Amino acid sequence: MKKRLNLNAFLVLFLVLGIGFWLAGCQDNSVGPETIAPSMPTNLVATAVDSTTVVLTWTASTDNVVVCWYNVYRGSSAPVLLIGTSRTNSFRDTTVAPGSVYAYAVEALDCSQNVSPLSGTAIDTTTGTPQPDTGSVFLGSAAPFGIFSAEGITSTGNSVINGDIGMTPGTAYVGFSDSPSPGPGTHTGTLHINDGVALQAKIDFQTAYTDLFGRACPPGNVSPSLTGPAPLTPGVYCFPSTAGLGTLVLDGQGDPNALFIFQIGSSLTTAPGSSVTTINGATPGNVFWVIYASATLGTGTAFEGTIICQVGSIVMNTGATINDGRAATITGAITLDNSTITVP
Repeated sequence: MKKRLNLNAFLVLFLVLGIGFWLAGCQDNSVGPETIAPSMPTNLVATAVDSTTVVLTWTASTDNVVVCWYNVYRGSSAPVLLIGTSRTNSFRDTTVAPGSVYAYAVEALDCSQNVSPLSGTAIDTTTGTPQPDTGSVFLGSAAPFGIFSAEGITSTGNSVINGDIGMTPGTAYVGFSDSPSPGPGTHTGTLHINDGVALQAKIDFQTAYTDLFGRACPPGNVSPSLTGPAPLTPGVYCFPSTAGLGTLVLDGQGDPNALFIFQIGSSLTTAPGSSVTTINGATPGNVFWVIYASATLGTGTAFEGTIICQVGSIVMNTGATINDGRAATITGAITLDNSTITVP
């Protein structure tokens, strides 16, 4: 009897240790090694349940070992944004705006981090009445900032910022009259470097970027010409890679709340002397350029609208201006040369 009890105890211990090692392996992605990816998630459905919530469901993927989790993406132009993960075949997105159109996709991963193909796209419109599309609505506490940087702000010459200046976590602030390395640059607003206001502004710029970059792009609005002569009407315009700008006219068609969103998957470059002009009720405060990498405004560019870069820098060459807009980079630096930015 004693031997039988010892044997049973040994078997129980072996089973517990085996399960523990398997779970630990899954948790630290060491199950395997194996190289077979899960199957693609299918039948993705997006359903708006209220004005700020979309619920996603899909048919679960299969794997030769186990599916560990799913990555959930929002946006219809590359690179799409990772907005969350799920251990099950459903996800609840509570970061959307009322009355707006969003696109979603899902991929599955196993514990060895093999990744399935991205699912098909699901598009849905949230319920409720959309708020007027203005900078203050999208940007929250970030609205007063003319420039915002993560890593550094450098001005050469008589740059003028008609608005606040913010930076976090960097400290390199050069070329303004109140800089540690002073210069002739000036600003009319408040300077916020590594304080609570700057931290909240960074969060709000990121929130705005995620919202605007995640909106669905109509098929006919992919990579349109930004060099005229035909004006663009309100909407979402998507560039999977780079975009170049010459002379661009934005026609509000009589709607003072007309919204223009330009999603750029890599970088924006404007030609010397290029311009953005708003007509027929369109206002620069409702023009947003959400750019994954960097923005370079050529010499003498007369730009309109708010630029938000995710990972790159913003360079404003000699005499470039931003009228009724902002220049913000969430992880990069900003360089100015006799440049002027005026907040709406």
